[in-house]
Amino acid sequence: MNVEIYGRTICPNCLKAKKLLDALEIPYTYINMEEDEGAYNKAISLGAKEVPLIFVEGKWVGGLKELQDYF
Repeated sequence: MNVEIYGRTICPNCLKAKKLLDALEIPYTYINMEEDEGAYNKAISLGAKEVPLIFVEGKWVGGLKELQDYF
């Protein structure tokens, strides 16, 4: 399973998303939007207003709540 978390350095929900995936032993890739302009532009193009942005198998599922619902 391919999971990506797009987040920011100071983001409590990003940390919660990472902890949830760690607890479920699901590997993920974390992309810091403050360091990756492409990731920031991707978020803007999606119309996202907050982080984290969670992608499962390349599909945007939403943020922390949607990740919790997904799993």
